[in-house]
Amino acid sequence: MQIGSHDVFWHRPLIGCFPPSSELPRIFHDGPRGYLTAYDREAERYLADKPIELWPRMDLRELCMAGIELFEHEPGIRRFTTAYNIRKIVETHELLEGNPCRAPLRSRS
Repeated sequence: MQIGSHDVFWHRPLIGCFPPSSELPRIFHDGPRGYLTAYDREAERYLADKPIELWPRMDLRELCMAGIELFEHEPGIRRFTTAYNIRKIVETHELLEGNPCRAPLRSRS
């Protein structure tokens, strides 16, 4: 992905195994989150020995996680799904510090 003038790479390990009783692999989704490195895209070459390192912090909000679990199998593009809309509603509620969103008053003419 790109952030400003930097190319950002997420180095996230895939952790899994083949259980003895199954021929299908088991993937563990609760493993390490990995880390991100960012390189200045404007530089002549990536400075591999001097990346900017970032460590992700996951914000596991209860309502957002419930939305993900409830609508996990919903088809469609991610940004048009119910789980994504729930996240937007929760973030707007937090942004407004719990106050209701009011429509602007229209003057009567």
